[in-house]
Amino acid sequence: MFRTLLLGGIVSFLSGCYQANSEPQLEIIKPVKLYEVPANHPDGYDAFLAKVDAGTRSQLSFQVSGVIETLLVKEGQKVRKNDVLATLDATDFQLALEANQAQYDLAKINYERDRKLVEKQLISTDSFDKSETTYKAARAALEQAKTDLGYTTLKAPFDGVVSLSFAKQDQFIQGGAAVLNILTIDKLDVDFSLPVNYVKEIGVEKLKQRSFSVVLDHYADKVFPAHFKEISTSPDIDTNSYNATVSIIRPQNTNILAGMTGQVRLLNKGISSSLFLPEDALFYQINGQVLVWRYIPEQQVVQSTEIELSPSGAVIRGIEEGDLIVIAGADNLIEGQKVKAWKKEGGI
Repeated sequence: MFRTLLLGGIVSFLSGCYQANSEPQLEIIKPVKLYEVPANHPDGYDAFLAKVDAGTRSQLSFQVSGVIETLLVKEGQKVRKNDVLATLDATDFQLALEANQAQYDLAKINYERDRKLVEKQLISTDSFDKSETTYKAARAALEQAKTDLGYTTLKAPFDGVVSLSFAKQDQFIQGGAAVLNILTIDKLDVDFSLPVNYVKEIGVEKLKQRSFSVVLDHYADKVFPAHFKEISTSPDIDTNSYNATVSIIRPQNTNILAGMTGQVRLLNKGISSSLFLPEDALFYQINGQVLVWRYIPEQQVVQSTEIELSPSGAVIRGIEEGDLIVIAGADNLIEGQKVKAWKKEGGI
């Protein structure tokens, strides 16, 4: 009887474990970043994925320590070059200047007197050297005192907007500590990557002379003229591409923010449009096939799709206008895996 009850208990326990282990697991839906293949442009251009940067930026600080007497700007406020943004209590610096001015005046009088005396050989050369050394030290101290007094005023280095404030009025702050961040508002940088083979085929100097434009995902119906700014001197080893930047002028009534994504386009007259995908979007099979993950919206799954690339890295065939391609988060995906799209950046 006891053996029968024990056996029944073991069977019930194992059955319970089996049921627990056989319960359906929650399906993991991985977030990915998607890119919609654009329409072919009749003029022909090479398109590269891009991201808006803030352009010129500067973190401002006082060069001397002190108490902030006035903080004249707020975050989001527009400023003009040389506008006074903040000041320190200058009392101690003014007193130091006056003291150094007095010492300098006395040292100068003694120096000029001793210079005339040494010319007449009425004092020794050693005495004159000491007078001259004292005079030069007093002059240097006076110049430093003037400089320190000037450091108590913080001015805008260019036209821009205050993006961040790190300090408050009446706060003691160390010299060199961040007080404000300021960004340019009229000119924005747009960063993108150029494959090594593409740069080699065209050449850096010819590349700089190309016509550039920018199309942002947030303003897909607008084309912004752009000017070449710079390209890295050596390629990124991980992506096998050069980092490049173009600049655009912020149009009025268009709220372009840092972090927005889009395309940088290089015009190729008489040549069909070319699309260049980032290295993170590509993966390779053993036989050399190049594949991308194509997103199927109806099933919310990914499907591997073979593409063909030109020697410069442009997509020749395999994907079409309107296809959604995974360009970030492609690691460890499997055929038919469910994914969800990251939201587009709105900038910060």
